[in-house]
Amino acid sequence: MAWFNSFFDEDYLRLFGPYVEGERAAAESAGVVRLLGLPPGARILDLCCGQARHAAPLRAAGFEVVGLDLSATLLAAARSRDHRLPLLRADMRALPLADCSLDAVVNLFNAFGYFDDEDDNAQVLREVARVLRPGGRFVQEVHHRDALMRGWEQETTHPPYADGLVLRETRNWDALRGRHTVRYLLTPPNGPAREGTPHTLRVYTLTELAALHDQAGLGLEDVHGDLSGGPLTIHSNLATLVSVRR
Repeated sequence: MAWFNSFFDEDYLRLFGPYVEGERAAAESAGVVRLLGLPPGARILDLCCGQARHAAPLRAAGFEVVGLDLSATLLAAARSRDHRLPLLRADMRALPLADCSLDAVVNLFNAFGYFDDEDDNAQVLREVARVLRPGGRFVQEVHHRDALMRGWEQETTHPPYADGLVLRETRNWDALRGRHTVRYLLTPPNGPAREGTPHTLRVYTLTELAALHDQAGLGLEDVHGDLSGGPLTIHSNLATLVSVRR
């Protein structure tokens, strides 16, 4: 079974929620609005929407938003956040949406490169291009591979969570395949340590990503170092690509 079928569960919400919710989610959503430059009422797909931390604020800002994810757990959390938000459970390689039906697609927080097959990852971008109208915009936020390599850490132990849980991450880099694998060890304050579900991503260089966008029919317009539109530097952990459907 592929890792992503079990990774996005209650552990995911517990481990990542404290880092990505609240002010961060609000600021990122505001940045997406500026990058898209679209009027209220525009149709937007949040691809791999997770718990709707961006989709819900975008809908509140006046956009017609659809959230799509494969995880039933995250979609349930999204529904609890905003019960009026349209949600789809589907594979990102086969979007259940009509051709040229959207003004924009956003794909945030490293939700790309999930598949072992290179063509499966390329298929995601082909699907994005298919559902966008000509001139529609695509905002994608991914690992900045150069920064990942420059600041590589084999192992990280995070400060205890509010409930006393300690998380240790152990990383592996497969240079030939360009794959980043992370394993998790969760140690509660009272009880034995246990392993969480590991995840593995194909991390592309920006050169590779630009070529993939181009092959899918997406013209790359800008690359930023964050969702606020800041410059990309060697210190930018994430890269934000803005493309237009040709």
